[in-house]
Amino acid sequence: MDVFYASDDRYAQHLGVSISSVLTHSKSPINFHILDGGISEYKKSIILDLLNNSPMSKIEFIPVDNDIFDDFPCSERFTVASYYRCIIHELKPEIDKAIYLDCDVVANCCLGEFFAIDLEENYAAVVEDFNILMDERKAVLNLPAGSRYFNSGVLLLNLKKIRTDAVFSQILPLLDKYEKFLDYYDQDLLNVLFVGKVKFVEPWWNVMEIVFRKNGIHCQNRFYNNKKFKYYNNNPKIIHYANRSTLWFDGASQFLHKFWLDYYWYYKKTKFYSGIRQFPCFLFLKKQLKNLTFKKCKRWILRIHLTSNRRIIRIMGLYIVDWKKKEFSIC
Repeated sequence: MDVFYASDDRYAQHLGVSISSVLTHSKSPINFHILDGGISEYKKSIILDLLNNSPMSKIEFIPVDNDIFDDFPCSERFTVASYYRCIIHELKPEIDKAIYLDCDVVANCCLGEFFAIDLEENYAAVVEDFNILMDERKAVLNLPAGSRYFNSGVLLLNLKKIRTDAVFSQILPLLDKYEKFLDYYDQDLLNVLFVGKVKFVEPWWNVMEIVFRKNGIHCQNRFYNNKKFKYYNNNPKIIHYANRSTLWFDGASQFLHKFWLDYYWYYKKTKFYSGIRQFPCFLFLKKQLKNLTFKKCKRWILRIHLTSNRRIIRIMGLYIVDWKKKEFSIC
């Protein structure tokens, strides 16, 4: 079984944690192919150490020339490494079927089950992106009204079919057409390239934080009954920490994944783990104190409080009270 990742040095720790999770549950050897966007030799050595308990598996680092993607738009969130998945079929022409995973995922089961899915004549097996905002992407990208927009962080790729149909030969013309409208860059492009040729699989293969936020009010779900949808998301086979939804990311999101702690169990198995400074309780307390201080600071700078009989305005700690009777005083 072949599993691909794409990473630069900044995401090397998360790459190591993800590989750790896959190896923990694997029932057979795995060939890991890391599309390398500049991972340091030190971090590579830590990742290779993960094979000590899985000697039959292999990890190879494949350098990628970033000049290939000079014309591709990037951002702090979506780096050039996000496009590496688009050249897997060229880099490994001998592989006909493979799993692609973003670095910010952990596996809670043997990926052999995912790999065994019959792709038929589809380009990929995917999970729908249930964020309600993704419906807008379909209109912007001129996707058919009845189509479903998928998340590109977990893919089972039919590389043979992708090569045969020369799918990615169309990517540069698409860039010219949609560049101003790309919010999710590689994911938007893949949704256009693969439209009508993907197999949607159960949501538990790519469970993101958005499905739990505020009891799911930010999600749309048209293809599963509520009971089944809830069951899939509460029993994830692959957890996806999109938007940095666990505490071990720099600039972690204010919205933590329901399964944010699962990252820790696999993190501990790597040499990236640095002891008590990375202990979950310590990080959680640090985050809460930071948020509390920020809230207090905002209230000190400016606070407006209105009631039926009183109005209070506080600026830079100074209270200005405007009574209902139009009396005015400074305290």
